Amino acid sequence: MTRALSRRALLTGSAGTATAAALGTTRGVTAQDPDTTTSPGPPSSELEQRSPHVQLTRGRTLRGTSSRTPLQDLHGTLTPADLHFERHHAGIPDVDPDSYQLLIHGMVENPIVFTLDDLNRFPAVSLVFF
Repeated sequence: MTRALSRRALLTGSAGTATAAALGTTRGVTAQDPDTTTSPGPPSSELEQRSPHVQLTRGRTLRGTSSRTPLQDLHGTLTPADLHFERHHAGIPDVDPDSYQLLIHGMVENPIVFTLDDLNRFPAVSLVFF
C-alpha cells in the first residue's frame, strides 16, 4: 500500500531543502573551514574589553580637556560607560578610594561625612535617560 504525499510534508521537505541549499551557497562552506562546534572558543574577556573587531574611540578636542562620544558609530540607545562625553576643567582627578570623603554641609541641620565604603552601602539604582 502506497501512502499519498500530503501537502504539508511536501512543503516542509521543500523548505528544508531550499534552506540548506541557500545556506551552503551564501556561506561558502568548504571542507577546509574549521568546525567551530567541536572545540571551545576563547575564554571570556576582561572587564571593559571590547571585541577586537570593534574599534570605537572618543573624539578629543585640541586642548585635551574634553572628549566627544562617537554617536555616528554607536548602535542602540545606551552609550557604553567608556564612551561617555567627558569634560575636565583641571585634568582628570586621581582619587584614592581609601581616603575619599564626601562632606555634606551648609544649609543642613547636621553636617555629615561619608567615606566611599559608606556610599557603597547605599542601594545602586540604574536609570535610562534620553
